[in-house]
Amino acid sequence: MRSDTTFLHADMPRLARLSRLARIPRTVTRRRGGFTLLEMIIAITILAMTATLVIPMVTSDTAARLRAASVVVRSDIELAQVMTSADPSDPVVMVFNADGKSYALCFASDTTTPITRQNGGAYQETMGVGRLSSCTNVVFTLTDMPDNTLMFNAHGGLEDFTLSPIITLILDGNSVQLMIAPTTGTISEV
Repeated sequence: MRSDTTFLHADMPRLARLSRLARIPRTVTRRRGGFTLLEMIIAITILAMTATLVIPMVTSDTAARLRAASVVVRSDIELAQVMTSADPSDPVVMVFNADGKSYALCFASDTTTPITRQNGGAYQETMGVGRLSSCTNVVFTLTDMPDNTLMFNAHGGLEDFTLSPIITLILDGNSVQLMIAPTTGTISEV
């Protein structure tokens, strides 16, 4: 028994210390209702990633689609000018369809048959298809262009210097106008 009491006596200072600590009120750190810095950073990052995906879907791409149509139409006009300059005996003309959605490059000797591309296909373009696939719903109107046909001379200017043709590309109430200078064939956006 003695050994038991000795054991108790040896542990008494330690027990006394523990009992004193038990009586001291402890400050408990409670979590408040706010967010930690890490949680805020994660939430802001998720919002930023979502915004980068959603904003392009919400904003209008009208200007970009009109610009794309303008670039392709201008490129095809320039191709007709270059091909005519290369072989003026049978000029290449640009024939616009009355529906305002398509056009073709043809030889002046046969304006109903599009010329053949290097890949074997017909050189006919339709808004919303092929090279103009991003230009869905873009339409064009023509001003000062008899028979909806652009014909160039060997120097790249218009065959008829009295004309000042304008091609107006329209989408959702917005428009881009391409004007062709009669003497030089220079294409400018109006």
